[in-house]
Amino acid sequence: MISLAFSDIAAQVGGTLLGGELELRRVSVDTRTLQRGDVYFALTGDQFDGHQFVEDAVARGAAGVVVERECGVLVPQLVVRDARRALGDSAALWCARTTARRIALTGSNGKTTVKEMLRSILTRLGETLATEGNLNNDVGLPLTLFRLTESTEYAVLEMGANHAGEIDRLASLVKPDIAVVNNVGPAHLDGFGSLHGVAAAKGEIYEHLVGPGVAVINLDEFAADDWLARSTGSTVLGFSMRGVGDLQGRIVSDGVLEVSEAGETHTIELPLAGEHNLCNALTAAAVCRGLGVAWADIPLGLAAMHAVPGRLVPQAFGSVHVLDDSYNANPASTLAALKVLAAQRGGRRWCVLGEMAELGDEAGELHGKVGKQAAQLGIECFLSIGRHAVDARRGFGAKGLDFQDQDALIAELVDGVQAGDSVLVKGSRLARMENVVDALRAALSESCA
Repeated sequence: MISLAFSDIAAQVGGTLLGGELELRRVSVDTRTLQRGDVYFALTGDQFDGHQFVEDAVARGAAGVVVERECGVLVPQLVVRDARRALGDSAALWCARTTARRIALTGSNGKTTVKEMLRSILTRLGETLATEGNLNNDVGLPLTLFRLTESTEYAVLEMGANHAGEIDRLASLVKPDIAVVNNVGPAHLDGFGSLHGVAAAKGEIYEHLVGPGVAVINLDEFAADDWLARSTGSTVLGFSMRGVGDLQGRIVSDGVLEVSEAGETHTIELPLAGEHNLCNALTAAAVCRGLGVAWADIPLGLAAMHAVPGRLVPQAFGSVHVLDDSYNANPASTLAALKVLAAQRGGRRWCVLGEMAELGDEAGELHGKVGKQAAQLGIECFLSIGRHAVDARRGFGAKGLDFQDQDALIAELVDGVQAGDSVLVKGSRLARMENVVDALRAALSESCA
């Protein structure tokens, strides 16, 4: 069993050990889910202070605590300058004691889907740990690393960021054996400043490859040369949908991808909608080839894939087809979803678009561009909500509607949708577009009862 001595953590982070030695075997940052024997890290932030719950943590059975100031509890304490940073540094020590092959993954779009694709493939080959939910930041990633065991063979580690330096920090904790940036798009521009800023920040992932290391690089991206330059000393495996690189993808038909490598062609049949998911499948295949996975295992693993909740999940509410893509949104992922919607047949096609967040000064223009793209794709009905809803509606044209009240939008949608229609629901987290999906489900279920 992996464990860390408090003294080892203190040496790593420069902390002061009070109350005796302790072996850390599990961690917690939330007393509501703390288990007896956990070490509680008292994290602090703008809106919270974990030190308020130290006594509760001990009462619930915490074996020790990591704090930023000494607390009056009768368990070992490690007093550090920054408990959040200490959590990450401790997780890095834990990670270094495992033999798992570590895969670091980031990108503007599709990284969670690629993660699930890799999980589906690699679990066929050995014990695989993958990031759960959205635990991909400087708290979530360390918590994931602490789930590594001596028997873990593969660790698929998703990394998210909204400003420069975040990927650098996360990748430094993991020290991956293989790293990939799936793609670059206009997401989190408030933090990155520009598309080039996004690409540079995502590329930080390649600077922490260890040993021989494999840099898997999307050669179709404008930043590919920069990423190649950052991968000096690593083995490079390039992939492309444009006929270059080690792996070359070609879309044969809806859900079918051919991949050529070293003169041989392999067919992948994917049970997920959209050309963008075939691109995601090429990324997953490239990572697996970088790991040395045999081709026979890759299509089998991808064929077993299921849509990730809230990410373009097809559902039938009565006789209405709903594409639930409510988990998050940026311009590139929204265009990909619109293309899937445009391919639907039978009735009218509805785009219900919530706010796309963190787009900086370009937000109005980018919302308008999405509305225009929806119109160009032939989408018949367009509803938008949020701060830039009017920009999206103007881009779509006179037949679009914009709202500032979600109940009013839901009422318009429920009243207008008809049997055979297809509805795409898309938006950033702050838009809470899952509420629209739930309301539509409830209304259409009642009408069919």
